[in-house]
Amino acid sequence: MRARQAGVSLIEIVVVLGIFSLLVMGIFAFLEPRKQIGRFLDARRKRDFAVLERVFEDYYNDYQQYPPPGEICFSEGVYEEGGLCYCPVCGLSQGGFASYLNKLFCDPAHPQKEYLYQYPCLESNSQWYRLCASLNQNSEGGENLGGFYNYGVSSTNILSDDCLDIPPLGFSELPPSEPTASPPPAFEPTPTQIFGATPTPGPGFIPTVSPTPTALPLLDCPPDSVPKYCLTGTVDCNICGSFANCIASGSCDWPLQLYSDPACRQPCRIAEGSF
Repeated sequence: MRARQAGVSLIEIVVVLGIFSLLVMGIFAFLEPRKQIGRFLDARRKRDFAVLERVFEDYYNDYQQYPPPGEICFSEGVYEEGGLCYCPVCGLSQGGFASYLNKLFCDPAHPQKEYLYQYPCLESNSQWYRLCASLNQNSEGGENLGGFYNYGVSSTNILSDDCLDIPPLGFSELPPSEPTASPPPAFEPTPTQIFGATPTPGPGFIPTVSPTPTALPLLDCPPDSVPKYCLTGTVDCNICGSFANCIASGSCDWPLQLYSDPACRQPCRIAEGSF
């Protein structure tokens, strides 16, 4: 009976190399968590756009136009550049579009990044659209350091859904139709009387006056044409739009508190006769 020769077979070498490759890949993934998170967020952005693209086509089939800005554009106003209009898309929808999608997707990095809806400014019935997002990775696989919009989907009747020409900032904002609420005034100290009996004489005793802040006046919320904001359990600061939409069940946390700014730092009150 012949003894088995000592050595390593080819199959054993392949198995060892495969295990070593998996270990190296795991180490690189562990050492670059930022890229892994960026890939995850980019995948979510593409998934959101796939849903919006299908919903927009359903809307067009029913209304023979794509959603007007009044139904999906609520955040930070509308921007214009070269005859094209843009608006950030995020939060609750209104009008006819609400029956298709009650809450519009927000960029997972909102408010640092926004989804942009592009449409022709001068057309009352928009016959095309483009949605743009800023992916963390560019087309070459590198990092999108400038935050430029580099991914998009569009209606089927335009040739390109290219968003590479859209910078993250720099649009000229259209003047608002009505002024928004001004920020509340700062605290102003007022002197108060020192309570207590008449102090007994003693060395070094000097009576002082301690200031107390006055209460901040709560301003009225802006008119119905200007979007309002509120806190929700799913979005820290949500755009709820009109008074009726903000009061609707499920739009905001209760007890209801509205805000006049997209960061939910300026609370406002609902004045009588607002709606």
